[in-house]
Amino acid sequence: MIYLDTSAIVPYYVPEKLSAVVEQLLQKQEDKPIISQLVEVELFSALSRRVRMGEVSQMTLDGLQNCLKIILMKICMVLFYWKINITV
Repeated sequence: MIYLDTSAIVPYYVPEKLSAVVEQLLQKQEDKPIISQLVEVELFSALSRRVRMGEVSQMTLDGLQNCLKIILMKICMVLFYWKINITV
């Protein structure tokens, strides 16, 4: 099982140097990769920056927003790492 952070997920959706490597890595995995809860926010931040730079269309970003949670849950297990500390 592997952990993927946003720097590995962005190339999966946006063509760049690491895209082929990430795709091959995901295809070889028998288990779902683990991701952080923060990936969704970080991914949209990275993609929004690419929209502002003209590298990704707004339509691509909008389409991804509509189906991202379903996509991420199908390809990954989400790592819930935040703890709630209650002090009495």
